[in-house]
Formats: sequence, structure tokens, C-alpha cells
Amino acid sequence: MSLQLKHLPKLQALKELAKIYPDAKPDCILTIVRFMRVAGELTRVIETHFGRYELSQARFSILMNLYTEERKDGVTPSALAEELGVTRGNMTGLIDGLIDAGYICKEDDPVDRRIVKIKLSKKGRQYLEKILPDHFARTSKALSLMSKKEMELLWELLDKIEQGFHHLSAP
Repeated sequence: MSLQLKHLPKLQALKELAKIYPDAKPDCILTIVRFMRVAGELTRVIETHFGRYELSQARFSILMNLYTEERKDGVTPSALAEELGVTRGNMTGLIDGLIDAGYICKEDDPVDRRIVKIKLSKKGRQYLEKILPDHFARTSKALSLMSKKEMELLWELLDKIEQGFHHLSAP
């Protein structure tokens, strides 16, 4: 279930909570809540965006990884799972769907028959080359209000946010 944060908490209400809970920093709380709202909305619009191509974000990521990494010899499913940050079980389902669509293929390694490699098929390459102009135009327009300098600042800020994630996931 995806939580849609339509109304942000009022800064004054957060300041009142900070009087009770000294570790509650209203600006930090509001920043996290705003970030969660933007991330949730981004996830929703990205899935809608990839839906127009009859793909999910995960399947698109696999195709792009195979397309941009120039993997003439293919890649093992486990290496692909590691690179994309998904479990091997999830990767199996994603690969099976892409094989059924004809976008990728499995081939035995010529040296070690125990190893299976995944490759982008001709159909997969053609499909990507058909949808990428629209995809790139839409993603570029989505951030067109930001200057290059603002994007670089955002990247730095996102790095800092990621560095603090361990505080939320620590026991």
C-alpha cells in the first residue's frame, strides 16, 4: 500500500511536539515528510509512465542495464540482481516476463554450461530504441524547471539524505 501524503503537518504543530520531545526537530520532520510525499508521488507517476510502454520500472531497468552496458556476452541473473538491488527470486520472475515478451533471451555460457547468461534480444533492442526518444523527452521535461546547478545541488543533498538512512533502519 502506498501512502499518499496530501496534507503536510503544520510547522507550529511540530514545534509544539518538540517542546514535549526534545529530539524532535521540526525542520527535520517536515523535510522527511515532504521527501516521502515527493518520493511516493514520483513512484506513482513513474509506474504510470512505464505502464504506457507496458513495462514496470524494474523491467525497464533490466532492459536498460543490458542495453547500456554493452554486454555482448550477457550477464548472469544473479549478477544482474545484485546490480539492480533485487532478490534473485524477484529477478527470476522479471526475467521470465521479459523472455515471454521476447525482449531478452537466456543462453548457456560456452565455457561453463552450468552458467546461464541473459542477453538483450534483437526485439528488445528495437523496442528500447522505439520508446527511448519519448522516455528521454518526458524525463527531461519533468526536471526542466531546474538548472544544471540546482540538479547538482539536489544530487549532493540526496547523497546526504542517503547517508542518514542508517539512523532510521538501525535496531
